[in-house]
Amino acid sequence: MKKLFLTATATALLALGACSELESSDNGSFDGFWQLTRVDTLETGRTGDVTHRRIFWSVQSNLIEMRDLHEDETLGEKAPSVFYHFEQIADTLRLLTEPKPIVNNRRIIDRVAERIDVRTYGLNHLGEDLLVLHLTNENMTLQSEHFRMYFRKF
Repeated sequence: MKKLFLTATATALLALGACSELESSDNGSFDGFWQLTRVDTLETGRTGDVTHRRIFWSVQSNLIEMRDLHEDETLGEKAPSVFYHFEQIADTLRLLTEPKPIVNNRRIIDRVAERIDVRTYGLNHLGEDLLVLHLTNENMTLQSEHFRMYFRKF
């Protein structure tokens, strides 16, 4: 009986330890659900409020999913979701790989994201480095070669 209890306890502890390892991340404040609220174009100095567009970046572990959730038909067709693996080194956010295929209603869409798709998300091209100008649990500001992007945490 004692052996059975020790085996069950050890198994439970190993299972809990494995789960906590899967959930862990070193991203700090960067993890979470971010809404893109404003984009500044660095070349022209123009600023655009994009809150109504409902563009979100979801960050967990080493993956970013970018989604366009607008529902207003006047804004045009929604951009496809884009996925990136990333690494954060000091004040640089490096988007590592091209997007993975998009899964829609349990089928994979084979179309590779195009430049126009990633511009919707504040990027100029597939896979680029972003400078982290500001990052707290509530707000984030990122800068690429062409854009400065402001986010609020949801």
